[in-house]
Amino acid sequence: KYQISAKQLELEITENVLVQDMELVVSKLQRLTKHGIQIAVDDFGMGYSSLSYLQTLPLSNLKIDRSFIATIQSRGDKNSIISAIVAMAKELGLHIVAEGVETQVQMDYIKKIGCPTVQGFWYGHPMPVEELKLIALEQFHTAQTA
Repeated sequence: KYQISAKQLELEITENVLVQDMELVVSKLQRLTKHGIQIAVDDFGMGYSSLSYLQTLPLSNLKIDRSFIATIQSRGDKNSIISAIVAMAKELGLHIVAEGVETQVQMDYIKKIGCPTVQGFWYGHPMPVEELKLIALEQFHTAQTA
């Protein structure tokens, strides 16, 4: 109907979904991934599920919950949980997204530990669609003249 390839779709699930019927969840997610749909765990670290599901589920992406990112206050802080999550996700071959990045200090730390994708107000705040169109057109015209 919408002429979108399954490979362009990503289904985000939270850890709360995983503590239900794990066998059922695994079978349903495997069916989706066979069609090319990517699966992401959203708000990682906020649930009470076992880490073993990271190896069991057919995941492609892991989104670190904003509450972890909010703890990054200064360049001297120890943020071992965040760096451990990133290292673990890389070891499992998962793409990592840091959610809720709002400050330059947070951005610097996320870059330093090798997290490739960032989401949050550091890039921009929600805006009306008309304002977004103007920004996109301005960037398009700037790129055309460069």
